[in-house]
Amino acid sequence: MAWHGGLKKRKKTGGKKRAYRSKRLHEQGNHPMETFLN
Repeated sequence: MAWHGGLKKRKKTGGKKRAYRSKRLHEQGNHPMETFLN
């Protein structure tokens, strides 16, 4: 899973900044991989 943290950040005063757009397709991440641990 990938994260894109550039859109939602906090201001210096502690308030939240609103995202000015939704996530683009290349920012959303890939399908989860099924890993097996033996």
